Amino acid sequence: QDGKKNSATCTSLYTDSVFNGDDTTTFEFGDDSELTSGAEIYTQFGSSVYRMMLFSKAHETWVLIGNSVDDWVVYPVSASIGCVAPLTMQVANSAANQLTSARQQIAILQGSNGIYKFVDRQLTPIHYDIKNFYDKTSSDKINASMLSSSVGFVDEEHGEYHWLFASGSSTTLDKEVAYDLQREK
Repeated sequence: QDGKKNSATCTSLYTDSVFNGDDTTTFEFGDDSELTSGAEIYTQFGSSVYRMMLFSKAHETWVLIGNSVDDWVVYPVSASIGCVAPLTMQVANSAANQLTSARQQIAILQGSNGIYKFVDRQLTPIHYDIKNFYDKTSSDKINASMLSSSVGFVDEEHGEYHWLFASGSSTTLDKEVAYDLQREK
């Protein structure tokens, strides 16, 4: 939260704490507002595996794609959707696509207006079944003052993403909703 709050530095190859040399670099993401969360995900098409790093601010999302300092590229994903609750960004395995036999991971995160799934380099809303929690006139809406305190976790055994949040005027995480990763609802 000091200095360049919008940056991430990659360590030297095969190390976790060497931040100098030809194979280290720093990436900056958008304006100087701070990064709130990040996750590494992969996609596999046939025998090729592609790795991506997803970085979010409260209202922006970026992706870093590449395999080394020589070919990394930063791409904007959204200039309006980000992750307001850092503990909600979770990575989950997705089932193989029947048409392409592709396996991939997805990231799920809480934005200021809903829950989103990152797949195929884009954010897709998955909160239509629970849109009442984001309706300002609903009695069980998410508590705006507790927005950044929400938590998410993946239950691999049951193939679900769970979102815990504070509803109404609650100051504790009093609601839990599960998203079925296989049936996508």
